[in-house]
Amino acid sequence: MSDHQQVSKDIIEEHVEEASALWAQRAKIVFRHDYFLSDLAEIDEQLSAHIDALILARQLGWDISQKAMQDGASGTLFVAAALAIHSQEQEKLDEVIATVVNALDTAEELLAVVEWFTAAEIERLFLPLLKHPSREVQLIVVQVLIIQAENASPYVLQLINANNKIMKLKGIKWAGELACRDMLQPLQALAEDKDTDIQFWSAWSATLLGDRAGPNKLAEFVNDDQYRDSALPLLIRSMSVQNAQLWLSDLGKDSRMARSVVIATGVLGDAQNIPGLIRAMYHPEFAQIAGSAFSLLTGVDLDESHLSADASEADAENRADDNITSSDDLLPMPDPDKLAHWWVEKQHQFQAGQRYLMGLPLVDEELAVVLREGNQHHRQAAALELALRHRHQPLINTASHASNQMKQLKLLQQAMQQRGMAHTG
Repeated sequence: MSDHQQVSKDIIEEHVEEASALWAQRAKIVFRHDYFLSDLAEIDEQLSAHIDALILARQLGWDISQKAMQDGASGTLFVAAALAIHSQEQEKLDEVIATVVNALDTAEELLAVVEWFTAAEIERLFLPLLKHPSREVQLIVVQVLIIQAENASPYVLQLINANNKIMKLKGIKWAGELACRDMLQPLQALAEDKDTDIQFWSAWSATLLGDRAGPNKLAEFVNDDQYRDSALPLLIRSMSVQNAQLWLSDLGKDSRMARSVVIATGVLGDAQNIPGLIRAMYHPEFAQIAGSAFSLLTGVDLDESHLSADASEADAENRADDNITSSDDLLPMPDPDKLAHWWVEKQHQFQAGQRYLMGLPLVDEELAVVLREGNQHHRQAAALELALRHRHQPLINTASHASNQMKQLKLLQQAMQQRGMAHTG
C-alpha cells in the first residue's frame, strides 16, 4: 500500500469513527434536559458531512464501514446502513440486515437512518424483501417501511401478531405513537396478556389512543419500579387536574412514592403545587428532580436565571459529560431560598388549578412554541400533550432527524392556522 493510499485509508477510518461516535452521542442526548432541537440539527449536519465523505470514498468507504459494523461498536451499523441504502445495492443491504438479525438491539440504528432518505429510495430497496424466506427479515423490513408509510396500520398489525416479543412490543408501542386507531381493539385484548411487558405497553398505547379503561390499567403499574417512569407521564396527563391532585395526594401517603410524586407534580403542571416543590428542594434526595419539575412547570432555566446553588467544578464537568444519560447528576442543583423569593415575585403570573408547561398554558399554539424552543425533556412533554389533545395525529418524535422535525412543526403551525380560520369563520 502506498503512502497516499494509507493516508486515504486513515482519513476514511476517521470519518467512520467520528460518524459512529456522533450517532452514539445523539442517541443519548435526545432524552436530556440540556439539549435542544438546534443541537440535534448541528449534530445531524455533522453526521451528513461524514456520510457524504464516505460516499465519495466509494468501495473503500463501504469496506471500512462494513468492518466497523462487524466489530459491533455503537453507531457503526447506522453508518454502514446509510452507505448501503445510498448505494441501492441489495448485497450491501443484505449484510446490514443480517447484522440486525443477529443483534436485534441494532435495529434502532437501521430505523434511524431511514429518515435520511426519500420514501422512493427506501421502498425500491426494501419492498422486495417482504418476500424474503426468513420471517425475521420480513419483520425487520416491515419496521423500516413503517417509518415513512402513509398508512402504517397494516404493517403495525404484522408486528403485533409476531411471535418475536421484541418485535411485538415495537408494534404495540407504534400503534399508539402513530395514532393507529384501528388497532385499539387488539391492544385492549393484549392488555390482558400473561406477559406483563405486553400488558403494560398495550395499556400505554390504548390510553394514548383514547381508551377509557387505559388510565386505570396504567395505574396498576405505578407500584412497579420497571414501569413507573413510563406510566406516570401519560397517566397524569390523561386525568383532569382535580382528579390528578387527588390521586397524587393518595399516592403520596406511601413514603416510597415520594420521588415519583415530585416528578408527577411537574408533569401535572398545576401552579398551586409550586410551594410544595420548593419545600422538596430542601431535601437533598429530591432537590434536583424538584428543580427539574419546577422548570418543567414554569419554564425557568435555573442556571441561566441564577437560581441554582453554586456547583463545584466537578459537578459542572459531570453535567457536561455526554456519556451520562438520565441521572439526577445531570440536573442543576436548585437554591430553594432563591426560588422561594422568585415565587413571591412571580406567582401573580400563574393561576391555581391551571396547568402549565414551561410557564405556558396548555393550548396548541403554546405547545408548538415549546416544541420549537424547549429542551428535549420539555419538547417530549409538549409532544405527548398534543397527541392526547388530537388523538388522530401521530405523536411527534422529538428524537427524529432535525430537518424532518422542522418540517413537521411547519405543518403543525399551518394546521393550527387553518383550525383558527375555521373557528372564526
